[in-house]
Amino acid sequence: MLVIDTSVLLNLLGSCRPQFILSHTPFDVVVPRAVLHEIKYEPMVEKETDANLDKLIGSGSLKVAEPDGKVDAIALSLTGLPSPDDLDDGEAYAIAQAVTMNAKLAIDERKGRRVIEREFPGLICLFTLDVIEQATLRANLSEADLAEIIYASLRWARMRVPSERRDWVISLIGKTRARDCPSLGYIFL
Repeated sequence: MLVIDTSVLLNLLGSCRPQFILSHTPFDVVVPRAVLHEIKYEPMVEKETDANLDKLIGSGSLKVAEPDGKVDAIALSLTGLPSPDDLDDGEAYAIAQAVTMNAKLAIDERKGRRVIEREFPGLICLFTLDVIEQATLRANLSEADLAEIIYASLRWARMRVPSERRDWVISLIGKTRARDCPSLGYIFL
């Protein structure tokens, strides 16, 4: 089971291949209702996408998790942490859902990961990049296809890439396209 946070969901939608990615992950993917409430607009992309949010939910590729008392209690404790560790509802409910389900969590935000490390050190966390890589490996896609999916997530959803993986991502998508991706932090390339 994999619970996804708001930024991860936006990154998958921005990839233009969310249905493909979700159908090739080795997990059932769960999205908390609070995460859906944070999605006001899907990423605007300039190319065709294989599914929108409604189709992903309707097809069962994304399973919506409703909060219960235990999830609410954990989430409220996380949103009530003193600054700078207080989390927004999407992050808090994604973490709480993963903890109560004993699931993995896909989350990109540094603050959320810092809080998880302190409060729930056993929780296994993935980045969007990990989810995309696992799906493309399972589907046996080419490196060029992987590059297209990663570039789209960077370009249309501003996916965060861990600093230790940035050089690899830049070499994969190319320096020219990396310049179009401010989230890489390499505008000066």
